[in-house]
Amino acid sequence: MKKIILTLVLGSAMALHAQTSQVMIKDPARTISVSGEGTVKVVPDNVELKVRVENEGKSAAAVKKLNDALIDKVLKFCKEMKIDAKDVKTEYLNLNKNYDYQTKEYKYVANQALSINLKDLSKYEALSQGLLDAGVNRIDGVSFDASNIEELQSQARVKAVENAREAGKAWRHMPHHDRTRILEAYAEKLGERAEQIAEAISRDMGKVKWDALGEAAAMKGKIAVSIQAQVERAGGKANDTAFGSAHLTHRPHGVMAVFGPFNF
Repeated sequence: MKKIILTLVLGSAMALHAQTSQVMIKDPARTISVSGEGTVKVVPDNVELKVRVENEGKSAAAVKKLNDALIDKVLKFCKEMKIDAKDVKTEYLNLNKNYDYQTKEYKYVANQALSINLKDLSKYEALSQGLLDAGVNRIDGVSFDASNIEELQSQARVKAVENAREAGKAWRHMPHHDRTRILEAYAEKLGERAEQIAEAISRDMGKVKWDALGEAAAMKGKIAVSIQAQVERAGGKANDTAFGSAHLTHRPHGVMAVFGPFNF
């Protein structure tokens, strides 16, 4: 049986605190962070299939008639499978005229997309095969889900916060050179697996190979930049002042969530 894995990531922020013999100066704008994951595994109880019936020919009327007949067979089959009518929805319906540059002829393409929600997973195999037999010739996606997904996401958030808090404690007491060693080892692994990472980016996002390789290289390059930034912005400092000395140190400030745009 398939399982759904929900993973949420939260950060544990490290706020800056500057101390002198007489005053405390706080600058919460500067932070470094560690991440924590919360994972909840669950057996899905429903599945959504996105399917299409598509046909082409020289006559618009004939193509549409054929497509409508096959869609009718698909809908009747869904009814035979005891799938509620509200769980079968038309996503879109198209009839297009296309020019074939090889044959120098126009062709008409009709397609209709349906989303079908199946709540009895024991019928999944029979439904999949039956849809193909009824006339479906495109399967655009299959998504397994759980009806209590919001509750599960809430559980994952709680676990992520707990995990981030524990990670913050360990990171707090780790010397800077040990942190740097871990990050540099990570950068080395990124370099070794650049081709695999680029391939994954290309498949997931549809990017061309050279662009995906650039992103993989940027991931590795970011490590050295981050290490240097931490030294410059969050390193310990001590300065003599007119009234004594000022010492700048850093300690964990707590767990926080960061929401940012994917593209900007």
